[in-house]
Amino acid sequence: MYLEHFGLNELPFTIAPNPRYLYLTQQHQEALAHLSYGLGSAGGVILLTGEVGTGKTTISRKLLEDIPEHIDIAWIVSPRLSVEELLASICDELSIAYPEANNSIKIFTDRINAYLIEAHGHGRNVVVMIDEAQNLSPEVLEQLRLLTNLETSERKLLQIILLGQPELKEKLERNDLRQLAQRITARYHLRSLSKEESGEYIRHRLAVAGCNRPVFSSKAIAVLFDFSHGTPRLINLLCDRALLGVYSCNESIVTPEHVRQASKEVLGDHIEVSKRGSLMPFVLVFVMCIGIGVLLHGIWPWFVETYDSHPGVTTSATLMDHTVHEKEIGNAKIAHDPLNTEQLVASALDATLEGDIAADDSAALHSNADETLTEQGLQAARPAEARPESMAAEATPVEPALAQETQQEAGEPVSLFPDNPWEVIEKTGTKELAFQTLAALWDTSISNVGGALCDQLRGKRLLCLQQRTNLWLLREHNRPAIFHIKGSDGQDHYAVIRSIEGDQLVIQLDQQYWDISFSELEQHWQGQFTLFWLKPPGYTKDIQQGDSGPMVQWLAQQMDNIQGEMIPKQTFKTMNAMLAERLKNFQQSEGLPSDGIVGPLTLMRINERIDQSMPRLTYGELF
Repeated sequence: MYLEHFGLNELPFTIAPNPRYLYLTQQHQEALAHLSYGLGSAGGVILLTGEVGTGKTTISRKLLEDIPEHIDIAWIVSPRLSVEELLASICDELSIAYPEANNSIKIFTDRINAYLIEAHGHGRNVVVMIDEAQNLSPEVLEQLRLLTNLETSERKLLQIILLGQPELKEKLERNDLRQLAQRITARYHLRSLSKEESGEYIRHRLAVAGCNRPVFSSKAIAVLFDFSHGTPRLINLLCDRALLGVYSCNESIVTPEHVRQASKEVLGDHIEVSKRGSLMPFVLVFVMCIGIGVLLHGIWPWFVETYDSHPGVTTSATLMDHTVHEKEIGNAKIAHDPLNTEQLVASALDATLEGDIAADDSAALHSNADETLTEQGLQAARPAEARPESMAAEATPVEPALAQETQQEAGEPVSLFPDNPWEVIEKTGTKELAFQTLAALWDTSISNVGGALCDQLRGKRLLCLQQRTNLWLLREHNRPAIFHIKGSDGQDHYAVIRSIEGDQLVIQLDQQYWDISFSELEQHWQGQFTLFWLKPPGYTKDIQQGDSGPMVQWLAQQMDNIQGEMIPKQTFKTMNAMLAERLKNFQQSEGLPSDGIVGPLTLMRINERIDQSMPRLTYGELF
């Protein structure tokens, strides 16, 4: 083979799910974090989906390598099972004894429930992880739901992790499986690799196998991405065959020609079919455009004749005599002239067909205008005779500078600052301005004159938390945060991560904000952030077992609010073993170290559960 030719210790591109070769992109890190969270959470269902060959099984194998000692896991890899066979497999994986040749579902479930109760009593978590779960029948999925019914007043005793192809998500949307779908506490979908990630993936596997020199040319990687669409399994197959081709020709670098030949050997005629099929959408769009053109050509004369017959309405001839003027307000260019055809048609319909068109239809017509139209632009777009005098007066043109001043006076962010955000941050992003920006989100203010900035927050019941970490952990904290970049001048410059949605986020500096991607931020971010968190009354230090005082009473009250009051009701003046155990259960359910110590991270999670008014990075589902 080609091992010695390329200086390799082993084959780098096998399709076996070897965790040593796992290349952790941002999304793979997040997927692994989801599964790790599932191992320590308070029961329920974790869902990980992805197309064939995107790395689901490899991630799960990596997870199995690092399982904590207090976790008992049943790993099911052959999901085409009946209900009885699945329950027997779970018993076998957990070493649960059952009568030989048993086919009774009740006996299986009774034995499993007894095991779960015993494991809980010994402080152990039980996890059932099923690969290729899209092959599970609805009956088996329903039985899994029934297994999760066993619970205490604080947590479910069984955690289920389902890994499968996108068809699994579709299956869980069935009406008869809605109860199971409602128990999914976290879900993540693995996408294919980008072109850049594909190149890094190839170099990573070569390095793990012992080769650190360039083997694939950049053009070869680009062609390989076109054939594989970023699917790791296809990348492995194509790379393996391309290396074999280079070796057989006694060459040293993989070129686009080698990749094309490899694709013919691996994919056969499939790729040709894919290319021909890819033209179909363009053909359909072309045909639709022709059809719409023919239709408009036929009805336009009728439309003109119909509306020209109504007095007081601007006609198409009048429309054609005018031009559309662009006006810039802030950062957005808007169509300002009242002669935008689509808007004028809407005005004509409003004026001549009163009562015949519902308000929502009118709104729909206006919503089709340019998305950057402001309300002033929409009003100006109507003919003067079709608007009330007060409305016409409001449509007086506004200078761009005045519009921006009006936005700033109203306290609204100036949307999409036109310059490159990193240039703006480097020019104006002082530490003081970033702190003022974040403080404003907490409805407070901070001085930029004298004293440490974090010290100025203490009187406002706010504390700073500074950490060096990744974006995944920041999203777990769910608080807006200050970050800094290293400018071309070698100095630190600051801004605020305001919100996160999917793999996009909004950064803000004073009244300016920008939409960027995770990958763009990672190119500039130094990996450290500062966020604010609200300290409870009386908090001066971390609380642990044996401590007493108002903070202990506050903690007991919050545990009652989150987990439910104890029966009989308990009053805690000192943090005893019982309260410490409640705290550990809460920490475990939140994916925190269950050390029984009340520190900043634990207090932040408590605040997350009890305070709905504080600023957050995301207000929807995290996963």
